[in-house]
Amino acid sequence: MENEESKNGTDEIKERRQALESKREALLTRLKKIDAQAKYKSYEAKALQTVLKGKPRPDARSLRRKLEYLEFKIETEATTLQLERQLMKEIKKTQKELEEAFAGEKQFRKLSYLESDLREYEKEMNQIERDLQDTHREMSELEKSNREEAKRKAFEVHEKKRLEFREKKRKEIHEEQKKETDPFMATLEPTVSLEDICVIRKKIEKTEEGSEE
Repeated sequence: MENEESKNGTDEIKERRQALESKREALLTRLKKIDAQAKYKSYEAKALQTVLKGKPRPDARSLRRKLEYLEFKIETEATTLQLERQLMKEIKKTQKELEEAFAGEKQFRKLSYLESDLREYEKEMNQIERDLQDTHREMSELEKSNREEAKRKAFEVHEKKRLEFREKKRKEIHEEQKKETDPFMATLEPTVSLEDICVIRKKIEKTEEGSEE
């Protein structure tokens, strides 16, 4: 049962480590991708900033109203040929200015979108960095817990061996004592204690020594 619980604990730690490693790899891959996109858009933004530096943002709306007014005037008002030519010239000029304004407005809008994207990229990269820090911390805590668990198991194994060794020695000593006392047990009454046996054995050993002399 204990081994089964230990195995389950090891499997859980292994699965958790694999999950954290997969999460870290996914975060690093996402961070790398966003960083590449941010660098490309940053390059575009800097190029546009250089082009638009010092230029006012075009007012396409006013130019469109002006063009509509000129076109309405030439269509509804009676004019001389000379005045009509001046109006046509003004219309063409306004049309060209409006086209340039549209192009300039497009560049300003694009720059605005790029800057907005870069801010979003920065937010996401900051969040990924925080997630990576959390993941690294979890992995460190998991490794620490794993090391502590390994130390605990090693201590349990050592303690088990130590107790087994003590029990083995105790049994060996008991067997030795039993071998020494068994020859006397057959001739003694059941009520004789182990202490009495030791005294008797010492007397016998003393007698034997005296006989040898």
